[in-house]
Amino acid sequence: MKLFDILAGSVTIHEDALAIPAFRKVWELDKDKKHATDILSYIVLQNKWNSPYVTSIIDENERARRLKQQFFNDPNYSLTIEEKLAEDEFNFLQNTSTLQLLNNIRLKLNSISAYYKDSLDEELNEKKIKDLLAGMANADKVLESIEHLEDRVKAEESMKSKKVRGDARINPFELPT
Repeated sequence: MKLFDILAGSVTIHEDALAIPAFRKVWELDKDKKHATDILSYIVLQNKWNSPYVTSIIDENERARRLKQQFFNDPNYSLTIEEKLAEDEFNFLQNTSTLQLLNNIRLKLNSISAYYKDSLDEELNEKKIKDLLAGMANADKVLESIEHLEDRVKAEESMKSKKVRGDARINPFELPT
């Protein structure tokens, strides 16, 4: 089931999303659907693993403030109970082991990056320099691993949303067309 996509900088809401009771409730509470669209877009851009806001280095609280300013013209906007339930449901539905691993690796990568930045002014000894250079050499491998995990998350997401003829199975590493 495909719920949302981020295309050309905006969120596309698929019909399947409105089959989820928490999303349908938010949708039905808004007569002209503008606020409901903004709420669902906020939820997706704030929480979806491949949102440009999630993949940036902005922390979660600042990300929420920026998005609330953009969608609601109020950086301190408080989600209603129904809106918060929809956000919780979205996070529950997208939470997989692969996604948890990807998020944890991203957190570790951010801490390594902060360490390198914080040590710029230190006078380094030779051993520390070797360790830092070895760490930098491994950073490329870490980024490669993250890209591989992102591909796995995409494949997992596609497997849930695509049907295959003849009851065939899709290999987790292959993306359906």
